[in-house]
Amino acid sequence: MNDTNQNDFKGLNFTILGEGSKLKGEFEFSGELTISSEIDGKIVMRDNGKVVIERNGNVTGSIYCDTIEIFGNFSGNIKAESKVIIRSSGKLNGHILSGELAIYPGALVNIEGHTKDSL
Repeated sequence: MNDTNQNDFKGLNFTILGEGSKLKGEFEFSGELTISSEIDGKIVMRDNGKVVIERNGNVTGSIYCDTIEIFGNFSGNIKAESKVIIRSSGKLNGHILSGELAIYPGALVNIEGHTKDSL
């Protein structure tokens, strides 16, 4: 990799967990996290981080973040400071506490959800 390509990534803060990976435990990330893998555990996003669960992503556990966008599968608890977005391909089962909640037509949800203003 030459210096020009290396400089393209300076200052960026993201993590990609690719398809076929399986992780179990407690994890702490910052920036943006994209999940295309299978995770069982707790995810904490620092510094107002965003989580994206891709169509082939499958997460079970707890997520603490600023924003989360779900295209794949999630089961557990979510606490999002800003918003939770469940896209039409998303499947969600669990508890949600967030500033905003958006559920797109076609999404499969079984949730107990609260926005911060409703508490």
